[in-house]
Amino acid sequence: MLVKIEWAEAIARKYPEHVVFVISCDSSGRPNIMPAGWCIIASGKPPMLATAISRANYTHELIRETGEFVIAFPNEEMGEMISRRAYAQAKT
Repeated sequence: MLVKIEWAEAIARKYPEHVVFVISCDSSGRPNIMPAGWCIIASGKPPMLATAISRANYTHELIRETGEFVIAFPNEEMGEMISRRAYAQAKT
């Protein structure tokens, strides 16, 4: 049975959602950390994750340049760092 709910309740049910860090480095080894709110399990065998990164994003540029990146799963204590990185990423 479908039940219509108010938008505020839908959002309250959605959050908190998991955030991952997509970590890449420039050619000199300087790290770049991009918080990503969308990451799915793409395969169990072999183990693969999928996320989306805009082609206009600096993180995308670094991954194309080096061919390497890491997806990291921050813990709850890292919440403030996630917020700071998301704000910094949005400004660049």
